[in-house]
Amino acid sequence: MKAVPFWKILVAGGLEPEEARKRSDAFAAAVKLSLATGRFELRGFGAFTVRQRAARAGRNPMTGAAIAIPAKTAVAFKAAPGMKKALLGEELAVKTPDRELQAIAVEIVKALATGGDESSVKIDGLGTLRKALRSERVGRNPATGAEIKIGASAAVLFKMDPSLAAAIASAPASSDPADAGDD
Repeated sequence: MKAVPFWKILVAGGLEPEEARKRSDAFAAAVKLSLATGRFELRGFGAFTVRQRAARAGRNPMTGAAIAIPAKTAVAFKAAPGMKKALLGEELAVKTPDRELQAIAVEIVKALATGGDESSVKIDGLGTLRKALRSERVGRNPATGAEIKIGASAAVLFKMDPSLAAAIASAPASSDPADAGDD
């Protein structure tokens, strides 16, 4: 399923295309700016974090030859429990003092919640958020072996945009004022 650009969702909600693009770009810019310090979080929505991936050995799947996979910096997204519940049909409560960011976060969750089982939203310059639902199922208690019901769950998967990868890779290691030395 192809991801729907976030600005188009805002246009469908009644905004002019120029205003919708402006808001989508502002959200992506706010996230990128905060990621320079390593983390961007909206309570009730989720958190974007910068993660370092170590270099490792791998194999070429075509030839089987050993290859070296270089270390890299990546951005991960962890959905807040409130967002996961909203994807399962409960009320969403995003809490932030910035009303603009709050409204944008609510629109993203609405778009994911009202789409199909694998709906996705693309935020230009940031990446794609995709909903993944897991239905209710039966499992086993590891201690007793008894059957137990496992409730339905939701996850949000994030695929980083190449422009975000380039911006994160070129950013300084840390812009935390606490790291600056006293000269």
